[in-house]
Amino acid sequence: MRAVAVILEALQHLILPCPRPLKRLGVLHGLIALQNRARRCARAWAPHLAAARSIAVAGMEGVSGRELAVVCGSGLLHDVPLAELAARFERVVLIDLFHMPAARRAARRFPNVEMLAHDLSGVLEGLTGVDLPEPKAAIPFGGQADFVLSANCLSQIPLAAMDAVAGRFPEDVVEEWGRRLIAAHLDALRACSGVKVLVTDVEQQQVVAATEAVEDTADLLLGLPEPLLADRQEWWWDLAPAPEAFRTSSLRHRVVAGRVVAGRVV
Repeated sequence: MRAVAVILEALQHLILPCPRPLKRLGVLHGLIALQNRARRCARAWAPHLAAARSIAVAGMEGVSGRELAVVCGSGLLHDVPLAELAARFERVVLIDLFHMPAARRAARRFPNVEMLAHDLSGVLEGLTGVDLPEPKAAIPFGGQADFVLSANCLSQIPLAAMDAVAGRFPEDVVEEWGRRLIAAHLDALRACSGVKVLVTDVEQQQVVAATEAVEDTADLLLGLPEPLLADRQEWWWDLAPAPEAFRTSSLRHRVVAGRVVAGRVV
């Protein structure tokens, strides 16, 4: 069954139109794998997706303006309350590296929703240089927005870039650079106008499925302190219940979410 899934994902990767640089960086492959995992793990993911959408909707309640909402990391739109955003704001801009066909179809249902293909890390175009490029993480329309949602993309921002330079630079140098990419997105989010909501996974645990004993952990923020947020909520996302990734182990992510206030995360 898993072999069939791998073949189908490879066919999707071959058929789907996507800029070649993004294909080379593994962006399309990652999105296809995520989309298929979301389908297979729909029941396990449901509480996480509902919580993410709920906190975004709650954040909208404190917004005074109605002109513009921006979503950073709109992805597959599973964790984005698109209908509520489209009803609340005159214009909604969904930002991600690449928008899958299903997401584009969903967005087309709302005439005031547009999609912008944009590198939130600001470094992917400069990866072929002799030095690691400096982060340029400005959020498009962030200075005009009434509401900005960073939708579970914080830990994902450095991944494609770090994979692309792995082996060219010392491992500790690449990890420190990855930390700066994450920090740059947080700084860009703080600089946005209006109400800002952050949803991000911060920790991964691999646990024994039968006992939930923790076998391994990973810091998804690469050593940065967890963001402190107003109206903070926290939950576990059952990302890959056994045997999705491992035969007898499951992967789960700890997610934190809340409002960015007073010009910084507090």
